[in-house]
Amino acid sequence: MQHLIDPIIVIDQGHNRKKLNIGMRDLVVFQCLLKEKLLTEKQLYRYYTIVNLGKISYPGFWKKLVKFEEFGLIKGYKYKVGQNGTTIKYFSLKQKGYDLLVAQDSVPKHYENANFINIPKINLDHHFGTEEIILNSLIGYEDLYPFYQEPTVFPPRLTRVFPAAIPDGVLKHNEKTLYIEFDSGSEPLGELKSKVARYLDDAKEDKEVESDEGLLITLLDNSIPNRKGIEDRTSRIRNLTRTIISLPELLDKNVPIYILPLSIAAKGAVSYLGDHRNATFRSNARKISDLLVRSKCHNALESNTKEVTENYLRNYCITAHLIDVHEKTRDRSFLTLFQYKELGNIRDYDQIDKLAKYGCMEPGCTAEFLYVIYDDEEIMRTDVKISGALQKVRYLSLEALREESFVNKPYVFIRDTKSTVKKVYDQRQWPNLF
Repeated sequence: MQHLIDPIIVIDQGHNRKKLNIGMRDLVVFQCLLKEKLLTEKQLYRYYTIVNLGKISYPGFWKKLVKFEEFGLIKGYKYKVGQNGTTIKYFSLKQKGYDLLVAQDSVPKHYENANFINIPKINLDHHFGTEEIILNSLIGYEDLYPFYQEPTVFPPRLTRVFPAAIPDGVLKHNEKTLYIEFDSGSEPLGELKSKVARYLDDAKEDKEVESDEGLLITLLDNSIPNRKGIEDRTSRIRNLTRTIISLPELLDKNVPIYILPLSIAAKGAVSYLGDHRNATFRSNARKISDLLVRSKCHNALESNTKEVTENYLRNYCITAHLIDVHEKTRDRSFLTLFQYKELGNIRDYDQIDKLAKYGCMEPGCTAEFLYVIYDDEEIMRTDVKISGALQKVRYLSLEALREESFVNKPYVFIRDTKSTVKKVYDQRQWPNLF
C-alpha cells in the first residue's frame, strides 16, 4: 500500500485571494476519481481512511470535499435513492484536479490517458455497485493479508478480453486477473450467458491447472442504497448458475467463476486473488482424513491414486482435490473423496455435483464417501443457502481441525432442507454415494 508523505500544495484562487492547502495524501481523492470516474462521498471516505490509512473524521472529510469542489478540482452531484426521498452525494474529477495530479507526477499507472470528462450519469446503481465490490475487495484483502502486496485496480481496456467483453471492473494481483460483471437484475439470463462465453473465449485450455483469470458476477442487493430495493437474490443466482454451467466451454477452460450477492461478493474476490487455498488445502484435507481414520469412520490404505485421478479428469473433466483408497477387494477399490468448496464458485459446485453423481467408474473403482470442505462453518452455511445442499454429501469445515473434541467425537453436516445443513454425530446417518 502506498503511503503518501505530506508536504503542502497551495492553490491560490486568484481574484478573491482565497487559498487552499492540499496535503499529498489528499491526492488520493483525485486519483480514485480518475480511475473510477464516479464515487459516492462514503466510498471516497473509505478509500481515504481505510485503503490509504488517512486519519480524519467524517465531518472533517466532508468539509475537505466541499473545499475541493469550491476550488473547481472536483464536481459534486446528488442522486435520489429509495422511496423516502433519501439522496446520496457523489463526485467526479474536473480538469483542474487532473492537472494537479500531472503537476505532482501522481497520475496512476495505466490511467495517463483516461477519459474523465462528460461521463454519462446513467444506471448509477450498477456503477456504484461495481465500485463497492472493488473497494470491499481491496479492504478485505488488506484485512486478511496485511503483510502481502495488495491487488490493484486495472483498466478494462488493457485486458485480454477487451473489446469482445468489456468488464465493469478489473482487479489484478501478480499474474491473476479478476473480471467483475455487475448484474442489477434486469439483464436476460441469455445475455449474461453470452457475456460469460466471451470471457471464456481464447482463455487458456488446461483442465488440470486453474486459470490465471477469474470472473466474479455480482448481483445488486440492499447492502448499498439503490433504487430497486432488492433483498434476496438466491433464486436469480441459482437460475444464473444453471444457465452458465450449461456452457460447453466451461468444461475445457478451468476459469473460476463466482456468482454472489453484493453483500458478500468481496469474499469471493479475496479468495481468488489471495490464492493461498491451493497451497494449504491438500495438507488440511489429509489431516481431516487422518482424524476420521483414527475415529474409525473409514480405513486408509497406502495406494497410488494417480490412475483414479486421471480417469476422473478424462471422463468427467473433474480434478478431485484428494482421493483416499479406504478398502480393497479382489476386483474393486473403494474411495473416499475430499473436495474443497469456495464461496460462490460455480465451477466447484459443478464438480462436486458430478462427483456425487458419478461415483462408479472404471477400472474397478467405486467412490463411496464424498466430503465437501469449506474454510469455516459460516461460509459453508452461506454458500449452501445460495447454491443448495446435496443429499449424498458430507459437509465439513476446516474449523474442525482446531477442535480437540473432533477426533473423539467426529461429526459432519448433512442436508437438512434444500438450502440448509445440520450437524450429525451418529455415523449411521452419514450419507454415502451409493
